Amino acid sequence: MKRPILLGILLLLSLFSCKNNNKPSDNLPRLTIQKTTGKEGLFIKNFELESIVPIETKNDFIISTIKKVIYDHDNIIILDDKSSIFVIDSGTGKAKFTIDRKGQGPGESRLILDITLDTRSKNIIALNDYKKIIFFSPEGEFLYQESVKTDFENIVFDKGKVILYLQGEGYGTRPYFIDIYNIQDKTWTREGSETKVDFMFRPYGRQMVNSRQIWFAPPLGYQFGKITDNKPEFLYSLQTERTMTQELIELSLSDHAAFFRKANAEKIIYGTSSIRETDNFLIFKTNILKFLIMEKNTLTVFEESSYDANLGIPWAEYFPHDGDDNRIMFIIQPDQWLNRIKNENIPPHLQTLFNSVQLADDNNPVLIFYKEKQIP
Repeated sequence: MKRPILLGILLLLSLFSCKNNNKPSDNLPRLTIQKTTGKEGLFIKNFELESIVPIETKNDFIISTIKKVIYDHDNIIILDDKSSIFVIDSGTGKAKFTIDRKGQGPGESRLILDITLDTRSKNIIALNDYKKIIFFSPEGEFLYQESVKTDFENIVFDKGKVILYLQGEGYGTRPYFIDIYNIQDKTWTREGSETKVDFMFRPYGRQMVNSRQIWFAPPLGYQFGKITDNKPEFLYSLQTERTMTQELIELSLSDHAAFFRKANAEKIIYGTSSIRETDNFLIFKTNILKFLIMEKNTLTVFEESSYDANLGIPWAEYFPHDGDDNRIMFIIQPDQWLNRIKNENIPPHLQTLFNSVQLADDNNPVLIFYKEKQIP
């Protein structure tokens, strides 16, 4: 009688192991990177400047380094590296309000790690370093908070659920599973593999982006994919000339400065990030290559400088925002805008748009949005 029971237990364990084995496969399509040729790159050929949003600057509305941007119709929501949440008008950049609740009480944080937006209720959701997810009303009032099981770095909202990604543990992380919080019934589930990766660095950008789909890219990995129906699935693997070695991984833990010197000098890619999807393209970056564009139908990847002669800013900083809007966003610093190379032969509607931007040296950044062209 014991034998069937034992076999049943082994079968259950094998099923559980399969369910949680969501690490990348060796059989994924491998993407090779090509250089754009000619004066007009693939991005400028297929995208057009749509809007410019200079963020209003006031004494109580000064943004430091941007960590997260959410675009939601009338509002743009921004998290900066000083753990303040700014809400601005998406059309004018005018300040609406700030959430800045420092402390240890209900609704307060020492550090906000990430934010997301409940697209149904429009509540703003913050993940803090006290292992709490905090819910604020669309007007910024504290509503309630829930405890998180362990430390995570990233959150997104999807279909009534909050998805938490990149559990931290010491110098490493566990990038192959997600925890899912159901807002309605307040239950937790987990999907994926708990395999640990001993690597602590992240490129400037985002490891998880809620674009047309939820895209994620593990640290110290060349594979990336999407989260569909609360399940992580890897889709692509980036082919690189130089990859990380165990020696370099150990160096990254023992001597940060030496690691970065060697990685930068030898142009060693240690992971992808910042994935945005539009109708026909994926845009992403690596720690070395700052702007990559992939044709979805051919799986062809091009490295580009993202230079727009009309705009006249050669080093525009691509930064991914959350929002299913077919847009690609760049962050422009005030000095870049003031010192841009002015083109006298730009279309009149763009000149009107440029003339509407009034900046001083100490203003907040400018957000610039491109949208994929609608080709008949």
